This record gives sequence, C-alpha cells and structure tokens, in this order.
Amino acid sequence: GGPIETFIKCDSSKRVADGLRVEGDRLVSDKTGRIAKCTHYFVDTQDSLAIRLTYSRAVLADWRRMEMDVRSALARYKID
Repeated sequence: GGPIETFIKCDSSKRVADGLRVEGDRLVSDKTGRIAKCTHYFVDTQDSLAIRLTYSRAVLADWRRMEMDVRSALARYKID
C-alpha cells in the first residue's frame, strides 16, 4: 500500500543458468562459466539511505535475511 522500498532485478533464467547451487551451507559451481546475478536495491527511509547488494541468483531465496542483516548492521553502527 505504500511506496516501494525493495526492488530486486536478476539475470533472466532463460538466458543465464544459475552457475552455482546451494549444497548445505556452501555454494558449489556448476562449472558453466557464468554466474547469474541479482541486484537488490532497498531504502532506509528513516535515515535517508539507499542500499545496493549484488549476489548470485542461487541465493535469491535468502533476500529477506540479507536485507535484514544489512539493516541490523546499519542500526548497530548508527551515530546519533
């Protein structure tokens, strides 16, 4: 209902295979030569910050956790 605060853009799966796969807690190469990427943009409206993350599409399912981890790190080091 409000403004967009998170936007994620990934390489098309029709054009680029993931290139990596998750096995347990590790990323393993598919040895395809390319790794599909995602660029994750989000804003911290309270502190007027725009943040950009880039990561493998293979870990896209964890986007919320990554965003929350960055927000937590920013909050820990905020100077009032």
